[in-house]
Amino acid sequence: ITSGERIRRYLVEVKVDGQWKEVAHGESVGYQRLETIPTIRTREVRLTITEATGLPVISDFSIF
Repeated sequence: ITSGERIRRYLVEVKVDGQWKEVAHGESVGYQRLETIPTIRTREVRLTITEATGLPVISDFSIF
């Protein structure tokens, strides 16, 4: 958890019709952080860490 707690702000984007669209954002990431996003058909997803207290360590990132 300590590595996840380094993240202070993040955003999740998907590419739709050639443009990146924000679908989620938040503060802090810990064990099993879950975000609910609208149903979107895409092939590209991007996670951006916009603020951190140290080097973040992402062990797993999944979209369902």
